[in-house]
Order: sequence, then structure tokens, then C-alpha cells
Amino acid sequence: MKVALVIESSNRTGTAPAYQFYAGKKNRWVKAALEYMKVINFPTEHIYFLSFHEFRIIPHDAMIQNYPISNAPEKKVQKQFAERIMGFLKNQYPTAEVHIHAGKSIPIPLRLS
Repeated sequence: MKVALVIESSNRTGTAPAYQFYAGKKNRWVKAALEYMKVINFPTEHIYFLSFHEFRIIPHDAMIQNYPISNAPEKKVQKQFAERIMGFLKNQYPTAEVHIHAGKSIPIPLRLS
């Protein structure tokens, strides 16, 4: 089994399913990650978006309303979110191969967890 984690984007649309909300007109990076997963037939039910706002792990098809854009999180906050993500993965996907589509704010703290 595989699971994909995609970091949130500041380029957003209005209220929409998560995969549309984060793939705004100017967000080539999230669009490219989603297109790659489509090409490899990655099951959308195992794709999640990560948001530092309230430490949310958002399913691919969940409806999202606009929310405040966060500044770059401090290391302490990154570590707290990494712990939440690890708990989610251990509970929902204990043996899964994890695909991470994110900058350093997620993979480094996850590796250290």
C-alpha cells in the first residue's frame, strides 16, 4: 500500500475539493505532483494534503474553505506537526510506502521523529 502527503499551497482557489483548492492557477508544483500521481494511477483515497493551520491532514476530496496563510513555521511547530503526521501514518498506514511532496518543513522533522 502507498500513501501520498502533499504540503499545502498559498496559491488557492475559493471553496473547493482539496485537490482543486491547492492546485490554483499559479501553483505548478502541486499540479505537477498531482499529475504525476495520476500518471502512476495512485489511488486518490490515499492522497492527503498537509496544512500547518491547525495541523490538518486533509483527504484529497475533502471540501476546503479559505483559511489564513501561515508564515514559515518554527522548528518547534514543524516537530509538533511531524509527530501528528507520524501518529496518523502509524494508525492508518502502518506498513505503507510514503510519498512526500513537500519542502524541508515536513520531511526533515519526520525523519527526526
